[in-house]
Amino acid sequence: MKEEYSRNRKQFDQWKGSRLRCILLSGLERNSLNQILLDLICANKFNITVELVDDYICYPNGFKEFDEVRLGQTNKLLSPSIRKSLNFWWLGKHYNTSREKDTPNWDIACEAKISGADGLILVEAKAHKNEMQNNGSGADPLGSLVHIKEALKEANYWLNDQVSGFNLSHKEHYQISNRFAWSWKLASLGIPVILIYLGFLNTYEMRSKQIFHNHFDWVNCIKEYSKTTIPWDVWEKPINAGKHSFYPIIRSIEIQPTGLIVW
Repeated sequence: MKEEYSRNRKQFDQWKGSRLRCILLSGLERNSLNQILLDLICANKFNITVELVDDYICYPNGFKEFDEVRLGQTNKLLSPSIRKSLNFWWLGKHYNTSREKDTPNWDIACEAKISGADGLILVEAKAHKNEMQNNGSGADPLGSLVHIKEALKEANYWLNDQVSGFNLSHKEHYQISNRFAWSWKLASLGIPVILIYLGFLNTYEMRSKQIFHNHFDWVNCIKEYSKTTIPWDVWEKPINAGKHSFYPIIRSIEIQPTGLIVW
């Protein structure tokens, strides 16, 4: 009974807040979605080109495919060899599919050409401050967590070689830690990444929470949340990971789902 309630609650939660808005955004007609993503990225700030080619893959895809995506699982975003490398790195060489739940869920993930290379736009979205929780990893301490700790340690080492102050951790601020770690790893494997932390503004159905009224609310929330984990001056700059770079950026947007009832 408890498991059934949990499943029903999870399904319900998709129809409000950040989850609903990611579904609505990804379900736009492609020309509109392209323009919004490109405007958000503002590639000229980084002296790079970002191109969304015809029929690019995007998860979710509106209400047609509304589930979040895990990059280590079978999907059309990455080659089997890259997925295997990611899973080995994060879960260990003897991982099985039951451990794939210990890899990050991405709110939006889509293909893009970044300075001519096959890359990804990865979005972590929030609708209110209460979503920015200081949680640790829930992975099995005798299973996946052993490897996750080593992966975070490796990412910390390489990232601090670029900019000092990274403190990626499995104990606290785990979500932003794994987002930066995976972005770095993908770029090190030859896949450039635009990592967007996206705040949805004025999410009125969530007004019992601490919602973001403007972009500065969202920026200040990120700054406070990440101050012991991510050095502030890495945002809006390329981070070199060897084969390619990744680009962490903070953006906000307002999307209002509107229901009109006529009788």
